[in-house]
Amino acid sequence: MVNWVMSCVTSTSYSISINGEIHGYFKGQRGLRQGDPISPYLFTLVMEVLTSILQHAANSHAGFRFHNNCKKQKIINLCFADDLFLFARGDTVSVKVIMESLNMFRDMSGLVPSLSKSTSFFCNVPTRVKNQIVDFVPFAEGSLPIKYLGVPLIASRLLKSDCKVLVEKISKRILDWKTKFLSFAGRLQLVNSVLAAMYSYWAAVFSLLASIIKSIERGFFMATSIVSGRKSLWVEWIYAHRLRGRSFWDVKVPQNSSWGWRKILSFRGSVRKFFWKQIGNGESTSLWHDTWCIQCPLSRFISPRNMSQQGFSIYSKVADVVNNGIWSWPDAWRDLFPVLFQLNPINITPNKQDIILWRTNAGKLMPFSSKLVWETTRSRGNEVEWAKREMDSHDHLFFECSYSSTILDALKEKSCMKKVPNKWEDIMRWLQPKASSRSLNSVIAKLTIKATAYFVWQERNYRFFNNQLRPPEVLTSIIIDTVKLKLLSFKYKEKPHVRKTLDDWKLTSVDTFEDN
Repeated sequence: MVNWVMSCVTSTSYSISINGEIHGYFKGQRGLRQGDPISPYLFTLVMEVLTSILQHAANSHAGFRFHNNCKKQKIINLCFADDLFLFARGDTVSVKVIMESLNMFRDMSGLVPSLSKSTSFFCNVPTRVKNQIVDFVPFAEGSLPIKYLGVPLIASRLLKSDCKVLVEKISKRILDWKTKFLSFAGRLQLVNSVLAAMYSYWAAVFSLLASIIKSIERGFFMATSIVSGRKSLWVEWIYAHRLRGRSFWDVKVPQNSSWGWRKILSFRGSVRKFFWKQIGNGESTSLWHDTWCIQCPLSRFISPRNMSQQGFSIYSKVADVVNNGIWSWPDAWRDLFPVLFQLNPINITPNKQDIILWRTNAGKLMPFSSKLVWETTRSRGNEVEWAKREMDSHDHLFFECSYSSTILDALKEKSCMKKVPNKWEDIMRWLQPKASSRSLNSVIAKLTIKATAYFVWQERNYRFFNNQLRPPEVLTSIIIDTVKLKLLSFKYKEKPHVRKTLDDWKLTSVDTFEDN
């Protein structure tokens, strides 16, 4: 196995692409090709050795102390790609244990930390102790926030300035000279596969600002991980340090918590109705705070005082009140909470775990997925006639559908087109004799049709791609304003019918008349 791996590492070669053609090759001196599929596996194998060294050193040295928020999970290091975080209590003994482990790993693997890219961070460490640590740690002292895996590592609210890097990256891709030669389909693919991935990656870490991304409901996905108890280090840390045995739905919002945690908790009111616990053994479902029947959550009408009087606690589970499939509610609650004694019998399966399902607006229970969340929670406007048409015809889209007809009917009065039907052929037949005419009415009619076609097409795309809707009255006003701005740029003959037309368009203050 080692020989196979070393063959992959030492036999690399490279060619140079010039104007799309490959020329020559040269041998690689060390390492794998960029993007080699074996690279992540080798990285995992090697970094697992470092993890083992650190954990063994921590267990062997009585003086080593874990970071305060890492003790329960015994976290010393987090690594991804070529980024590595090391955590310890801010004392000399603990830091020396880490440095000795790094040196041992260096001697074994040949991997040396980059001093120019490595930084030490201190928090609430006495100056005397910090100076001692700086003396034997070769890394420069840094200050937060920093970037980790391409995003700023901050616990406070994300500011617009923090998103500058994201905006610049997307803008650079859009303005790249290669994209200027892409077709519409090519640009759409660029958005879907590249640009969308950029902001999706940031959205996986932050609740992005509305000014950066107008509609992204980040809270649904974080809440799902917590409520379902998904197997991950982050969820485990949340349960140990944030929930501490309490239900996610019940835990208070601490004043001294980070902005990110407060933001996640603020989503609870929006997402709670969608989460449904399907009972297996009932041992992980909160009796009071989870939704496992239509009367839930029971905490709405059963107070903590009621619970404690009957020997329950806020930590009670569904399994605690089920005996051989029969509910065992206290008799004292029979008159106080009769709804509890009307619940259907429940099947408890000892070896089956409780699971989280997503409850749609129609009441259907389904496994959680991002697509399902989007379809359930996204805002919807009134469906327009063209929504179910696979291909929009000119006649229907621009002239015949109720939305376009409403706009045209409002505009034809002002364009001397009152008797022209709302059909493409009829409008073109009426306009063709006026194609070269410079009369004011002809110009207004042509401008109106052009502006209408432009803004109706724009509205169609807003609805299709951005889920943005404007009523026909708004679009009519926009078209009128656009035509008026164009009319202001013309010169006119001082004639009664011209003045009357301009008055009809509320351009009485226009001062662009030529001498006769």
